[in-house]
Amino acid sequence: MFFPVPTGNTPLEALLEQFSKYNSWAHGERNTSTFKFASKANEKGFTEMETASFCVSTFSAPDFDAEEIRATVASAFKENRTAVPPQYDLSKNEKGAFGAQVHLMPAIGGGCEDPFYIDNCTDGEDLISKAPVLSMFVFGNLPRRLKRAIQHCKNRQQSMVMLLSSMVALSACLPKVTGRYGSKYYSPHLFFFLLAEAASGKGEMEFAAKPLNKLEERFQQRYEEDFVKYSSEHNRWLFNKEAAFKEHKDFDTPEPKEPKQVELKIPANISKSMVLHHLDQNGEVGCAMFDAEANSLTNANKQECGNFMSDLKRHGLITLRLAMILAALRKAETKSEESLIYCSDIDFPIAMEITSCCIEHSFILSTTLPDEQTGMLKARNPKPMMELFNNLPNPFTLKEALEVAETLHIKKRTLYVYLKKAERKMIEKIAPGYYKKL
Repeated sequence: MFFPVPTGNTPLEALLEQFSKYNSWAHGERNTSTFKFASKANEKGFTEMETASFCVSTFSAPDFDAEEIRATVASAFKENRTAVPPQYDLSKNEKGAFGAQVHLMPAIGGGCEDPFYIDNCTDGEDLISKAPVLSMFVFGNLPRRLKRAIQHCKNRQQSMVMLLSSMVALSACLPKVTGRYGSKYYSPHLFFFLLAEAASGKGEMEFAAKPLNKLEERFQQRYEEDFVKYSSEHNRWLFNKEAAFKEHKDFDTPEPKEPKQVELKIPANISKSMVLHHLDQNGEVGCAMFDAEANSLTNANKQECGNFMSDLKRHGLITLRLAMILAALRKAETKSEESLIYCSDIDFPIAMEITSCCIEHSFILSTTLPDEQTGMLKARNPKPMMELFNNLPNPFTLKEALEVAETLHIKKRTLYVYLKKAERKMIEKIAPGYYKKL
């Protein structure tokens, strides 16, 4: 086991102490953790030289030497310079992708490196402002095409929106790519739903759809060429059929099939039956919906033939599909001709982090879903059980649990349910009314 024990006496040691709370230093993960720690140090303003020296003195091991550590740190600093414009200071609050004042996650203790960052947030606005963003490890290790897509973004929030939008657009551009999950094969098609206020700048995500325009032009050109060929063959078929009829001869030549016109981009405000029609027309190509207004989709959902929102609520296979897109882009970069490729050790953590980050956003959003009477609700902590146990001492008594639950507005009956659910998973009952955390 490789695990640094920071003392917190220096700024870098304090940074490492916080970082180590949410990152593993086990064998097989230390190179990735070193890269992420160096990225954090870069964000905090430390130089590459002092970061490398600190990492070498702290992390060196017989099978993890100074040369490898310095190379990892150098790679982190180089990639971070590519991912974020140098004039942008990640430590400041800026006007972000949504047009409103946003709070950038601190380098440590926030974002997707801290899966329980929301447990100490109780106010709805605080929850939303501290919604996680992707780490610099993700932005620093993307395929070149995705790096270019986010190179003009001014902060991590904007980069995240453009990255997710671009991956959704690309997922509709890979009709020949399939991924195996268990015993089944799936396409890489993804969906992305962004909730933001009106006139907040979310329309920028439509720029990510530009590659689809070029692809649509190619499909249209191919359709026109195929239709000209079809028209000629069909006219010849009609002529031969008529000639055979006049001569009382059998005619069993099959009629040429009219080519189907592929419409890659389809509007969001259409019924379910029209969606199925386009899917049938497009075949393995599939479809792509891009709309800056969610009302288009929800209005379609209210149509008699609508109600396909349930398809958009599924989170299954997201990681697989992200990994498929990343792997396909890497294949294009290397100009590989292999028909069977595997997700790399770099791309899999990227896919996992994107999925985890999106799920955290979904948790928060789920607490705001409206009912018929109240409309949109204020965001609440989606993990009250975790918040409860994080605020309890170790060990703790039932009396202490009741007191903490009262401060968190958790009902007594709900507390007992939490305690029962957590037994043998998060806590152990050591005596009547006494517990310890596992």
